[in-house]
Amino acid sequence: MTSVVIRNPSRGVYVASWLPLGRDKCGEAANMPLETFTRSVQVAGEFEGCKVHLEGSHDGAYWSPLLDELSEGTIQDISLTHYVRPRVVGGGDKTAVKIILMTV
Repeated sequence: MTSVVIRNPSRGVYVASWLPLGRDKCGEAANMPLETFTRSVQVAGEFEGCKVHLEGSHDGAYWSPLLDELSEGTIQDISLTHYVRPRVVGGGDKTAVKIILMTV
């Protein structure tokens, strides 16, 4: 799993970012604050034919898709769940996708 960094750059704003994910990798779950109302995700990097999925969970054990097949440069709103993680499916040796999640 690729680790996640959660920071709080200003009051009420939280940003989770994952180091670039490679082929067939899953990011560590981000435990997001529940007092926020809006979440958006942005993806960028070397895709090499991979598909990027965003998964959510309320308990950290059972995961459901929030967004399927995110493409480069996508900024999209997502549903609120307690835990969020990205998953890269497929790709090549140089696949390196960075995912940033912001919540306010």
